[in-house]
Amino acid sequence: MLMDAVEVTKKLVSIESTDPGKYEFEVEKFLFSALSDLKQYGIRIFEDEVDGGRKNLMAIFPSTKQEKEEELVFICHMDTVVVGDGWTKNPFSADEENGRIYGRGSSDMKSGLAVALSAFAYAVKNYKQENLKRDLKIIFTVDEEATMLGVEKAIKSGWVASNSFVVDFEPTDGSLQVSHKGRLWIELDITGKTAHASMPHEGIDANIVLSSIIYSLNKKIAQLEEDDELGKTTMTIGLMSGGYQPYVVPDKASATLDIRLTPPSDRETILSLLYDAVREVMAELNLASKLTKEVEPQKKGVSQANKSQQADAVSINSIVSYKITGDRAYVKKDDSSEFIKIFVDTLKSLNLNSNIEYFSGYTDTAVIASTLKNINCASYGPGSLALAHKPDEYVDIADVTRCVQVATSLIDKILL
Repeated sequence: MLMDAVEVTKKLVSIESTDPGKYEFEVEKFLFSALSDLKQYGIRIFEDEVDGGRKNLMAIFPSTKQEKEEELVFICHMDTVVVGDGWTKNPFSADEENGRIYGRGSSDMKSGLAVALSAFAYAVKNYKQENLKRDLKIIFTVDEEATMLGVEKAIKSGWVASNSFVVDFEPTDGSLQVSHKGRLWIELDITGKTAHASMPHEGIDANIVLSSIIYSLNKKIAQLEEDDELGKTTMTIGLMSGGYQPYVVPDKASATLDIRLTPPSDRETILSLLYDAVREVMAELNLASKLTKEVEPQKKGVSQANKSQQADAVSINSIVSYKITGDRAYVKKDDSSEFIKIFVDTLKSLNLNSNIEYFSGYTDTAVIASTLKNINCASYGPGSLALAHKPDEYVDIADVTRCVQVATSLIDKILL
């Protein structure tokens, strides 16, 4: 059968796969069943448990030639973010209205998943294995909307290689996107000292210390050098908490920082700025006199010379500590990439936008590119990232149709 991407999009949107929430179990079952219908054409199907019963799914349409070129890999994630508040539509009814499909994951990335599945089915139905010059794979991952355990397991299991041609079908607003900002997550914790709010000098206000450090760090990050392609490094305070009651000087405060890295800045750059910010705030608030001792950065098994560079969790002093909870390198496009050249030629042949841009988020292909040093990775899919993770998320049906045309044209150009 040749799967209709619009109908598959609606079906996938109607299956909740929120993370956290119901996760990908039912979507994986649906996809396994859909792929099983293609076994008669010679595909092979594999499952790989990642965590708590959550499974990656892969199908291969293998060439039977003895000597083959680099494999072509479609990769999509099965999970979505949670629904959240503010919806006027049913997030799981896949309502069609004014040429749009509404629902959680319609843009990110149930429609992209449907495009990949439809294109894979097209290749399987229309090509003979003995004529293929490369294998075609389709991979569906778990946990992309969290810590990306799925793609990490796919890499570890050898499902994708450093020379694979890889494309995900994330929402890219009609453009081919290759580069990615890096992503550094830092949990910052402050241990202060309680006191009555009428006598704040008797305590150490953890909220003031935390907010002062964040303010200082953000100013320093804003002054970093800007990359000509990826722009500026930025910081967002994703989570923040502290305090008990208005009349108590708080002794605990914490925040999780999401820092999007662009060249030449990296993890070491940010940690150096963090240390500078802490030192400045300590002096400004005259906290040294209130501390019993200074504590050097500590992490078991890390040499003294490299502690600040390598430590995942350290104490900067007796009241400030941090933990690295996410560390993803930025990805820059490589003009020598054969796959990107073929992709651009495919778009030009269809009279579509062939400009190469960067993806502002972080995708499964970004993990593959940065981990395996793979220069042949791209994102191209239906929908808009500006609609992702928002209430009343939708995808234009015309976008889905266009991306099916691009994916099948890419297959025509690259498999034979």
